[in-house]
Amino acid sequence: MNTSPYSTVAGIPVALLGMGAYVAIGALAFLSTREACPERGRRGTLASQAHLAVFGLSLVGVLYSAYLTYLEVFVIRAICPWCVASALIVMAIWISSALDVWRRRAAAEASASP
Repeated sequence: MNTSPYSTVAGIPVALLGMGAYVAIGALAFLSTREACPERGRRGTLASQAHLAVFGLSLVGVLYSAYLTYLEVFVIRAICPWCVASALIVMAIWISSALDVWRRRAAAEASASP
């Protein structure tokens, strides 16, 4: 797939975009752990919303990976093992971030209840 016309977006290799997405997700995931430190953050700061950014970025990754998988199977007719591995990893990140968002929302609702 690295030599196909689908291997770049606006001249940028898809692999480089993926690597950038993983770095951004990792940085945001780290920031989301900083929320637990009371001296570090206030509500509304990036640290307190980073888990939502991880969810959104990983959702975009899942959708784009689905598109690339479609291209692999039906257009290019070649499966890239690295692409499949990346698709599975970003899907696992998305599922775990969805669970984290749900857990945080449930905890916030429980603490807001009298």
